[in-house]
Amino acid sequence: MTTSQTTLVVWWPKANARQDDDSLPARLRYEVHGPSGRLSGGMEPPSALPKGLSCLVLLHPGDVGLFEVSVPKLSGRKLQDALPYLVEPHLLNDPEDNWVSLFGNLAQGKRLAAVVDKSTARTVLRACKQLKLNVSALSCELLREPAQVARCAWFSELNLLVIDGQSIPVALDASQPALFPRLFARLAGPNTSPLLMSAPDQQRLQSLLNQEGLATQLAGKAVASPIVGLKNKGLVPAQELRKSGLSGVSESSEWTPLLRAAGATAVLLVLGLNLLAFKANRQLDALDNAINTRYKQALPNVPMVADPLLLINREKQSLTAGQSASSQQGASGLLHEVGMAMNQAPFNSLLDIGWSDNTLNLKFANTLTQQHQDAALTQLKARGLEARWTTTGLEKWPTLQVKGGKP
Repeated sequence: MTTSQTTLVVWWPKANARQDDDSLPARLRYEVHGPSGRLSGGMEPPSALPKGLSCLVLLHPGDVGLFEVSVPKLSGRKLQDALPYLVEPHLLNDPEDNWVSLFGNLAQGKRLAAVVDKSTARTVLRACKQLKLNVSALSCELLREPAQVARCAWFSELNLLVIDGQSIPVALDASQPALFPRLFARLAGPNTSPLLMSAPDQQRLQSLLNQEGLATQLAGKAVASPIVGLKNKGLVPAQELRKSGLSGVSESSEWTPLLRAAGATAVLLVLGLNLLAFKANRQLDALDNAINTRYKQALPNVPMVADPLLLINREKQSLTAGQSASSQQGASGLLHEVGMAMNQAPFNSLLDIGWSDNTLNLKFANTLTQQHQDAALTQLKARGLEARWTTTGLEKWPTLQVKGGKP
């Protein structure tokens, strides 16, 4: 089993009255959990806690306020900004001095709001940094959910935690023997469903109730969601954990899904661009081969020592400069004359060029009208060239044949 598969769970004691007191607790309760459940645990001095594991810190229930709220129809940043003011009537400090998170759906369409004081959370974060803990989330054990549609309860140190998924979770302080039984009697009235509890917790609870002569309905096999699942119910924003310099934040960062999606998109884009570039190169190679083939057919006596289009352009410039007398009867000269004669032809109408038996053959599309053909023929004959129109193929493509001079 690798360290990435194990989680260190640390129960942080209740905050001191002095919020700026950064002194470390004398001992901390901890457990190490793997994929199959609890591996080890106990009480140790902070410096003796296991190192190098992703760490989930559970705040004391007394440091986390839980309230029912009706959520307005907002989302994203607007909802986050509005949350502190939804719980303002229950707060003793300024709403903006708290982090508020929403969890679960309660009865009557309400949501569970969890509130933690920013100064309290930052004090814990500073202590965790001092201990070099790889904190991935700050949460609270009360945010666990029942795995069945029933109430379940368990003891966590001196607190009895009761959850049902439909109302606000409750933490009862069992260290107050005179107060605890009465509070529990109000919680577990005659019309409530039985509490699912483990056998050891049942014995402990019944012992406390017997002191006051109380009884309640208890059932076995208490099941709540795995405690390591609270890593996904953080009470402190991920950016605050990053700001605190805690190395384990990446595992619970809200940006992780976005970064993974962005990385996958980037990979797909790179692959797509490479595929497009490959196809474009294939098309360019095919075009180059076609040009070279046409050049060899049209200018068999002109060596191709550069790009064929550049050579044809050079020949045209040479003719324009008055040197046509020396090469007018060659293929390049004939191409120049045909180009001048066909300057009114439809765009992209030339389909093929061929050179054989000292004759230049140019095949055109059927978009070439009879008027274009007559005008070209008149101009070529005026230049002293022997030319005629014919048709080729089943489609009867208009084909211009221009005789060259004596080779």
